[in-house]
Amino acid sequence: MSVMIFSGKNRDYALMLFTAVILLLCGLARGAPTNENDLIVEGAIPESSVLPEDTVFYELHVSPDGAYAVDSAGKEWEFDFETDEFIGEETRRSGTKTVFGKRRPEPAPTVPELPDIEEITKNIEKSKKMKGLKLGAVTIDTDEKVRGPIVAMGPVIVRGKVIGDVFSYQNITVTSTGIITGDARAPKIEKLPGGLIMGDRIEGDLPQLPDVNVFAENSHVALIVSIIILIALLIFGLLTIALFSRPVERVKVCLQKSFIKSFFIGLLTWVIYTPVMGLLTLTIIGIPVALIALPILLVLALILGIVAFSQLTGEKLSGYISGGSKSRLSQFVTGILFLMIFWIIMSLFMAGSGGVSEGFGILFLVLSIIIWSIGLTAGLGAVILTRFGRQECKATLDITIKADGAKPPPPTPPPLSSEN
Repeated sequence: MSVMIFSGKNRDYALMLFTAVILLLCGLARGAPTNENDLIVEGAIPESSVLPEDTVFYELHVSPDGAYAVDSAGKEWEFDFETDEFIGEETRRSGTKTVFGKRRPEPAPTVPELPDIEEITKNIEKSKKMKGLKLGAVTIDTDEKVRGPIVAMGPVIVRGKVIGDVFSYQNITVTSTGIITGDARAPKIEKLPGGLIMGDRIEGDLPQLPDVNVFAENSHVALIVSIIILIALLIFGLLTIALFSRPVERVKVCLQKSFIKSFFIGLLTWVIYTPVMGLLTLTIIGIPVALIALPILLVLALILGIVAFSQLTGEKLSGYISGGSKSRLSQFVTGILFLMIFWIIMSLFMAGSGGVSEGFGILFLVLSIIIWSIGLTAGLGAVILTRFGRQECKATLDITIKADGAKPPPPTPPPLSSEN
């Protein structure tokens, strides 16, 4: 048995080392967890993530990203293919999401540089609006922000953010990065883990178009369009009367004398217009005629015809109201206002809500279409009959029939005298 004798200096070192060991052991003992909830075991599954035995699933979703089910309480359970069981999701106090019972570290916040901030600002400013019925499929990309509502005849895939409702006649798919702030309604809705539908999730029958707010009538668009068309017709009509007063007068007289004849000539023109264009396109020389000359001539003929028809209408109205007006310009203005008033009344009725207002709007729409169809067709026929107002229109056709009368028989020669 040997005895180690420390000198004074060595004894001081040994005492310092012993004190450091004691302090280290005390620190470890103080920092050790005293509650079993504070123990961190990698791969441990919280009790809230364990599937109860009496759980009943009413939805099951399978996709390339994984599989998850929804129980009767609305809670989502993911399927862990490693353990072959359903495991729920939980959120830690720090806000870090835990999947399959494995804790993930809280990501460190990153401060974007100045170019990134500018790009984010541009993306926010460029958030587009998507309203109205979309005939095909609609896809919202990951970095895309769209203001709805979205109504699509085809499938809708949401990878970005939709501010509003989403309606589809086929199916809606919300990926792990997709967000819908409103309702989602479609025959089939698939929401992948991580996706968010903040409104109601209506899965079943097809959405009815009258239920969608986006189809509400706009009280200003139809009225504004009618006023713009009226102003354009007034400008073209006044210029036409000022520059080509004589041709307009001839076309108006033709409409007054031969309205039915002009109407059927115009109707025949509409019928043969497309076949004539098709025949002209068969030749190289006829292609520019069919694609350029004929459309220009048709537009000019329609303008001349509707101006003459409006002037004739204004002349008749002026005769009934004030006993007649000799000014051609005033007659045209009166006539075009009378013809356009049907469109304006229709737009005002369509702006209202209710079955009665809509019924009157449809009535005036039908009247407007009938009146303008007759006026354009008859005016076109009168322009053709007058050769664009260069000659007078004849109310009747002059048909001369030459009938040869019976020729008298040739004279009978006198009888020859016989000499005995």
